[in-house]
Amino acid sequence: MNFLFNLLNESVDEPTATINWPFLLICIGAVVILMVISSRQRRKQQEAANAKLNNIKIGDQVKTIGLIYGEIVEIDTDMETFVIKTGTEDCPSYIKVDKMAIYQVIPPLSEVVQEPSQESNEAKPEQVFEEKVEDNIENKPEEKQE
Repeated sequence: MNFLFNLLNESVDEPTATINWPFLLICIGAVVILMVISSRQRRKQQEAANAKLNNIKIGDQVKTIGLIYGEIVEIDTDMETFVIKTGTEDCPSYIKVDKMAIYQVIPPLSEVVQEPSQESNEAKPEQVFEEKVEDNIENKPEEKQE
C-alpha cells in the first residue's frame, strides 16, 4: 500500500505535461471533416433509396428483404404499404409488406435482354480466322534448302 501512496505523491508533485494544441486541433478537425463527408454520402444514398421506392408502380416485379419475389398489385400511400402477389397463376398468394421492406425492383426482361442489331458491318469470327490463316500461308517465308 505504501508503494501506491508514494507513487501518487510523486505524480502530484511533478508538473503537469504540456498538451500539443496544434496537433490536437488538427486531429479534431480531421474527425469533424470525416463525419461531414460520411453524413453527406449517407444522405445521398438515403435519397436514392427513397426515390427508388417512390417510383414503384403497380405491375413491377420486386424482391423483399426476406427474399420474397412477387409483383406489386396494390399500393397504399397512406399506410406506405404494398400488396405483393406471389405464388403461381393457379394459386396466387398475397402479402402486405411495408414500403421499407422492398429490397430491389427487378427490371423487366425486355430491358435486360438487348435485341441484337441487324446485319452489323463487323466480320464474323469464322471469317476473321479464315482470313488470318490465309494471310499466314501467303506471307510465310520459303525455307532455303541446302
